[in-house]
Amino acid sequence: KTTNFSKEFEDYNKKMRTAAYVVIQNDTIIGEKYYEDYSVNSSTNSFSMAKTPVSLMMAKAFEQGYINSLEDKVIDYIPELKGEFANDVKIIDLAAMTSGIDWDEGTSNPFSPVAKQYFYEDLNKLMLDQKFIDEPSKTYKYSSGNTQILSMVIEKATGMKTNDYFEKEFWSKINPDNDAYWQIDSKESGNVKSFCCLHSNARDFSRLGKLYIDNGSWNGSQIIDSTFIQKSTKPYLDDFREYGKGQLNNIYQDTKFYGKRNDDNIFDGWLKQFRDMLKMRPYVNYFVVHDNPPEFMNYLQTGTDLGNSKIISYAEFEKVLAPSQA
Repeated sequence: KTTNFSKEFEDYNKKMRTAAYVVIQNDTIIGEKYYEDYSVNSSTNSFSMAKTPVSLMMAKAFEQGYINSLEDKVIDYIPELKGEFANDVKIIDLAAMTSGIDWDEGTSNPFSPVAKQYFYEDLNKLMLDQKFIDEPSKTYKYSSGNTQILSMVIEKATGMKTNDYFEKEFWSKINPDNDAYWQIDSKESGNVKSFCCLHSNARDFSRLGKLYIDNGSWNGSQIIDSTFIQKSTKPYLDDFREYGKGQLNNIYQDTKFYGKRNDDNIFDGWLKQFRDMLKMRPYVNYFVVHDNPPEFMNYLQTGTDLGNSKIISYAEFEKVLAPSQA
């Protein structure tokens, strides 16, 4: 296992304040390094990667019959919804970011709803104050509010708190090395910050990625319906291919996010399905090599902020290893 990397690469990780760096190929860790005071057991925040586990819980609740259909109207579960189109929003719209919610995702404004999500003492109340102002299922608009409301639907349907349902149906079944935990808004309200804040370590986060690679199966046991896994990574809207149901999909370039299109730089496999986990802004950086991918899929991503990601091939990756390791 490689732990000694080139000076150039080490300097880059220090600049990006990398906490954990892991390379996985064919279920084997082939490169690993931790920085500053972080270690193999250190927990870090998932940030928006948490949106993907929430979509998994939505699918599981449907699979178990708690939710009748992903086309169910959200207002059937949360009758307090507000706005002109509150009666029309479907559960799937929340996962696909097409609900039409009135939302500002900018965090630089302390009064924006997404900023309030981090310090508001009653997230459920904050969410119920938001309005659905645009026709749903028509337009993609990234919103952490969608995920938070989706978790409210899941809790209402299952009768379980988000963290308990996640532990029961997923975390306990993928043999993690350490416990994970979710942040809550306050001790009094106890609402899970499902839009952002699942804490775990690099190795255990990768187990969730493996669950996607293996189409929802873990060591021969089907944890989540493979059909959902496959469909969730396909575009939900015909005119917006970057987002599926709870995760970013292929980087189809020629977009405002990813620049000039180049089909050879389209990610797939684990990278496609768990992109948010790869770019933890830049608290945790990951490089992943997919199991036996086609040559042009064998790319790695550093985990830097959206729009600043560095893409290199495995051959290029070998060049940044120390000479004795390459």
